[in-house]
Amino acid sequence: MPGITHALKASFGVCLFMIAALVFPASKKEVAAPKNPDWTLVITAADVSALAVSRQSIGDLINRSLVNALNTVNKRIRETGEYAYYEDYAWSKARTDAAKKLETKRADRDKLVYQGLPEWKYQKSLQTIDAEIEKLEADLARTIKETPFIEERPVFKLGGTSAQGTFPAAPKTGGEYQFCVKQNADGFLRLVVSDFQGRTHLSIRLYTRAKAWGYEDSVIFSVEDTQTALNEVAARFVGAISGVPPGALAIRTEPVDALILVDGAFASIGELSATEYPPGEVVIESYADNHTMFSTTFEINSGELADLFINLSPLGLESLMLDTREMDASLYRGALYVGQTPFTLDIPSNQMEYFYMKNDEGEAKAVVSGGITELVTMELQPFPDPEEKRVAQARRAFYNAFGRFWIALPIAVVFGAMAEAERTAYNYLSDHNQDLYDSAVRDYYISIGLWVVFGLTAAESIYRIFRYTHVAGEKSPQIIKK
Repeated sequence: MPGITHALKASFGVCLFMIAALVFPASKKEVAAPKNPDWTLVITAADVSALAVSRQSIGDLINRSLVNALNTVNKRIRETGEYAYYEDYAWSKARTDAAKKLETKRADRDKLVYQGLPEWKYQKSLQTIDAEIEKLEADLARTIKETPFIEERPVFKLGGTSAQGTFPAAPKTGGEYQFCVKQNADGFLRLVVSDFQGRTHLSIRLYTRAKAWGYEDSVIFSVEDTQTALNEVAARFVGAISGVPPGALAIRTEPVDALILVDGAFASIGELSATEYPPGEVVIESYADNHTMFSTTFEINSGELADLFINLSPLGLESLMLDTREMDASLYRGALYVGQTPFTLDIPSNQMEYFYMKNDEGEAKAVVSGGITELVTMELQPFPDPEEKRVAQARRAFYNAFGRFWIALPIAVVFGAMAEAERTAYNYLSDHNQDLYDSAVRDYYISIGLWVVFGLTAAESIYRIFRYTHVAGEKSPQIIKK
């Protein structure tokens, strides 16, 4: 029996312990937030001083291409050397802060002697400060022994005004570290553009507080390959910053002369060889004459090559002849010159096309719609006299008429109300004042005249608005439908 009693007591104790653990769970030890959670980069203005003035605008294109690419970066990967630098920096700062607090408290203890406190208060204050000093000494000892926890993948940010499209000049040699301190940045990117045998040479270098000059890259490209080269350089740099390898994209089109755009920037014509891009979504577009356009959003994965084939569907074409009643004229399809009239060309069915003709005598504009398969004759109108400014004059005349309308309306209302008030007052007054009667009659006739003027201004305003609309639209392209 005693053994059973002890066993029951033990079981009961275990149950109480488990219940207490569920009801009053042990408080979790708080984990300190990692140090240096952000990493800021400043992009400096590209140095284009070695280029001719006519080519220096490429510097802005380079800067903006890098900003667009770096906007896709969320995290920065810290290498071993950089991690050790920030770890040592955080440890030194924590140790210095703890030592300063201890030093301040010890100074406060020494000052107690000179404060002239009563003995009982002096002893109490001394006891309190001694306890605080003991705690601060323990904190300093712990700080010296503990290794601070540094964020291994800090949040990446563009610093300064880089994100807004304004780029500071790169610092002179020897002032790199102070530049980072002034910009409150962890690093900056120096860009140097120069001429190389008729082509462009771009060199980029990354300076960081931890490793001084580190990452370097360069590329040589011609004018037609500018965007492709910038995409590759940006993709490699993004991969180095984020630790995520770029992806690659290759595109072929049918027809072979189709224009290829990636994120709205020219990429190639007909075929894009494997080109590196930062991981993420890109918008791919392709255009060709007399073919339907192609547009899609595509996901580029890190370390993968995506090979796309774009087959544009041809549009149904119909033959169209354009001519003028007068002498031959130059014919433009949109902004592209196509030849002299009469001219026959194939246009897509059921699609609007803009045509413009001109010769020494005049011009004609038309929008052809509806799949016309016949001769379209456009009548040349004389060129407008640049000194005539008919639209401006018609607009000004309308504004003047409209202004007179709004002046005449309140005046007519006021005089009409005055005449009515005076007539009512005359009828209700027992003495029938003759002067009041004469004033009422006078104001009545004045109000009649003002209402006539108001009607004229209203009619003029209506006429002027129609006149302004007609003059403004008389040179607009005519729409020709089948």
